[in-house]
Order: sequence, then structure tokens, then C-alpha cells
Amino acid sequence: MSRRGQLQPHSDVPTFGVYAVAFSFAGKQADLVREIALAVEAELLPGEVFFDESFVNVVQDTNTASFLPDVYGNRCVLAVRCLSDDYHQTLWPGIDP
Repeated sequence: MSRRGQLQPHSDVPTFGVYAVAFSFAGKQADLVREIALAVEAELLPGEVFFDESFVNVVQDTNTASFLPDVYGNRCVLAVRCLSDDYHQTLWPGIDP
């Protein structure tokens, strides 16, 4: 069950499921993007939004270089890149599809 203000995978959605929306962002923008992700999830079903800190155990236990591109390229309907001055300096733009 998701607590207000905290995105969590829904128990009915497999960890490596398909998401309606997946957010890619620089860590410095996590607070802003979290608020956006929470607002989007409020309009969808729990577990339909991929926000990486909600899946921290999966991301840490997986080859990130293959996991994230798979999520953004194959396991979501809409991948949202939250661009900022910091985004291009992170590792993720190099591995996003």
C-alpha cells in the first residue's frame, strides 16, 4: 500500500512490470520530480508510475546500465525526461534509450 507522499510499487504489479509513466531525472531534481510523480500517480493506479527511488532495491540489485534503458525503452508507455542543467552531467542520459 502506498502512503501519501511516497510512491511504492503496488503489490499487484510485478517489479519488472509495464508502467504508464517512467521519470528520468538528475538526482538534484528528485524533490520536484517526486511531487510531479505523486500527482500523476494520483490520477492513475498505484504501481503505474516508475520513479526510481520507489524501486531502489531493484535498481541497486540490478545491472543499472541495462535495467533503466529497458524500463524507459520497453516497459513504459511514456518516458518523461526531466531536463535540467544537471541532467546532462549524470550517468543516466548516456544509458537512456
